[in-house]
Amino acid sequence: MDPYLLVVITLVLLAVADLIVGVSNDAVNFLNSAIGSKVAGRQTILIIAAAGVLFGALSSSGMMEIARKGIFNPEMFAFSDVMVIFVAVMVADIILLDVFNSLGLPTSTTVSIVFDLLGAAVAVAIWKSLESSSGFAGVAEAINISTATAIISGIFLSIGVAFSIGGIVQYLCRLWFSFKFEKHLKTHGVIFASIAISIITYFLLIKGAKGSSFLSKDVSNFVATHTLELMGVVFLISLLVIFILVKTVNAHPLKIVVFTGTFSLAMAFAGNDLVNFIGVPLAGYQSFNIWDGSGIAPDMFMMDQLGAKVQTPFVFLLLAGLIMVVTLWFSGKAQKVTETEVNLGRQDAGEERFKPNLLSRVIVGGALNMGSWMRTTLPAGAVRRMDVRFYKRIAEVSDYDRPAFDLVRASVNLIVASFLIALATSFKLPLSTTYVSFMVAMGTSLADKAWGQESAVYRVAGVLNVIGGWLITALMAFFTAGAFATGIYFGGPWVAILLGVLALAFFVNSNLRFNKKQKAETKLKAQEIDPEKQERLFEVLKEDIIKLLAFEDEVVDHAFKYIKKEKPKPVRKLNHAWKDFEAEADKLKKVVYKHVLKKSSHSEEYGVALLFNQHHIDDLKKNLSALVDLITEHEKNHQSLPEEDYVKIVLNLKPSYQAYDKLISEKLERDLLLNIDDLLRLKKETQEEMQDALNQLMVISSQKHISHKQAIVLSEYILLLKNLVAIKGRIVQNYQRGKDAEGSILDAIV
Repeated sequence: MDPYLLVVITLVLLAVADLIVGVSNDAVNFLNSAIGSKVAGRQTILIIAAAGVLFGALSSSGMMEIARKGIFNPEMFAFSDVMVIFVAVMVADIILLDVFNSLGLPTSTTVSIVFDLLGAAVAVAIWKSLESSSGFAGVAEAINISTATAIISGIFLSIGVAFSIGGIVQYLCRLWFSFKFEKHLKTHGVIFASIAISIITYFLLIKGAKGSSFLSKDVSNFVATHTLELMGVVFLISLLVIFILVKTVNAHPLKIVVFTGTFSLAMAFAGNDLVNFIGVPLAGYQSFNIWDGSGIAPDMFMMDQLGAKVQTPFVFLLLAGLIMVVTLWFSGKAQKVTETEVNLGRQDAGEERFKPNLLSRVIVGGALNMGSWMRTTLPAGAVRRMDVRFYKRIAEVSDYDRPAFDLVRASVNLIVASFLIALATSFKLPLSTTYVSFMVAMGTSLADKAWGQESAVYRVAGVLNVIGGWLITALMAFFTAGAFATGIYFGGPWVAILLGVLALAFFVNSNLRFNKKQKAETKLKAQEIDPEKQERLFEVLKEDIIKLLAFEDEVVDHAFKYIKKEKPKPVRKLNHAWKDFEAEADKLKKVVYKHVLKKSSHSEEYGVALLFNQHHIDDLKKNLSALVDLITEHEKNHQSLPEEDYVKIVLNLKPSYQAYDKLISEKLERDLLLNIDDLLRLKKETQEEMQDALNQLMVISSQKHISHKQAIVLSEYILLLKNLVAIKGRIVQNYQRGKDAEGSILDAIV
């Protein structure tokens, strides 16, 4: 079989994988507002988005040229060269986007594919130039440098403009609506929705239908020359229809905006970004058809014909659209990326994913100082009136049911993003829909005062992380695709097939691991929101405490193995066990504080027991961290352990320590805590044994030679074990105290 036919088959399989990773990343662009505002159930939102995606995919055939001639000049490359470029691009794109999806970070598929093409084309052009001795002048002729420059400038331009305009429009809309917008829906809401529908229609006509197969050139020209008149007609019709719907069926005008905006953004995404996923494989398929049967060697057949306009077969568009719809429904990574953007823009404070950094602290500090200056500069009356408009009511619903933000912000997100993308398209300015959608959402959340003093430094850090990821996308895409292209250029089509298979294997393995992790997280979330278990929180905590102590026991066991000088060195396993413990402790902390702050029915004794529970766990975490640091620092510095006589003093403590741990676990699992005298007695005996070991170590140290470092390691190890014994005893005692208080509450309720 012709190896290049196998390369084409590989490209087709890579196209399916790229569709999945691409939709998983880009779904956030059109799902963020609807899901964040909980405008409807997730299935309803996905049905609307899926309709937009399918309709957009079927209308996207005119957008495929960028993969064939947008970045490089095909007439400068032979058939074998363009196949090198296409395979390298697909392999790099799948790996790069899948990594971002796994991390839950949105990035631009447009920037990714453009820089993949640029990197691969530059690499091939360089090698061809070196072989022909034409120098780097040939590279400049082979690459569309102006296109790449325009895209890079569009990236930075869209970030600042989208953030600023999103913030300004949201601020004005909030002043108009306030957070009590429900009472203005029949007046303000109808007018606002009509304007929004007009803007979204403009977006659909300009961006969503651009280059589509269902609009003739005459119709497109008519839309371009009569835009204002069409928008005026749409506004009047929308005003009339929405007014009638509000009056007759009590329709929510802002929900109409969110549904329409979600459909339009989904359609535009599929119509214009589909090229990012299947444009390159289609170009490879068309290149093979052009070359096949020519009778010319693949490295001699120049690809002049690739620059011609080609209509994409309808069946390819339909299959691509169906794959995108299925991915939209079932991709866990799409949900994770969406959650990142929704959480960064949510109205309330709470669990924050990103850690603050120096730059985020500087930005927040500067913003707070500027805000204070503006409040003192503006008239006091104006400040009071604005504060009233931005007063937020605390919704009496659970955290699980509460939307991340309201319908006003969701509508503004969609309107501003649609308008900016359509405006840039009409002026032929390159930009990324991901960048615009994300930065508009961040701008509106800032203007809506969602980034309060408690959460601002975390949210800003999150935004900076995402923006940094965008820049890394471009660099990684360029160099990764260039490296793959180099390997394929010198290795030939069989290397291309091998890399394609490896990329597919990476993709499958990544998704299997991610799905396994997601199932575990889903199970934990289901436990957290189970209303029956919330009434008996300490019953839930028991399971978590047992698991936590199991991780703690594993860490201590690996530390004993290190002291015993077991091979291979167990330090790596010790660090893994510590990470498991740390993750479990952090999860437990979130559960405890959530219930202390939110649960209104608990008594003071119950609340205090919860807080003490967390205090003891923090104490356990602190001492265990010191133990891990002690061992890892000693190992990293290549320091020797003492002689066997000294080591035995520590190792002799292991049986009593493990017996104490076992008794704690048994009492927790079987609920045998009404009488813990035997536990307290064993605790005392274990601590006394550790004190004797410490005294014995001091005596032997004074009689025999032992280094200062060795003495510190062993003595600190014993002291930390002694602390852990005491802390675990306090955890058990406090657990029983909390259960007693919990039982009193339930008896009172009954």
